[in-house]
Amino acid sequence: MSLVDYEFAREDRLLLDANVWLLIYGPRKPSDSRVPLYYAQGKHDFNDRVLTYLCKRERLTLITDDAGFRGSDVAILTANRYLF
Repeated sequence: MSLVDYEFAREDRLLLDANVWLLIYGPRKPSDSRVPLYYAQGKHDFNDRVLTYLCKRERLTLITDDAGFRGSDVAILTANRYLF
């Protein structure tokens, strides 16, 4: 679901992916040239698996821009058009 169109509610149960947090509050984007390639390929790392598990167990909606979650069976809010 697009983050742009989403209307937040008090009862929402949300988990903010560290990638989004760093994008908003971090000092700068990662400069390693492998970062975009890693996410564009949709690979799942350990953190992705932990976040998926937590979201399922706790019935949370994940806010992420990580393309690795494309096709995931957890509820996702994103501004990343490649996740749709």
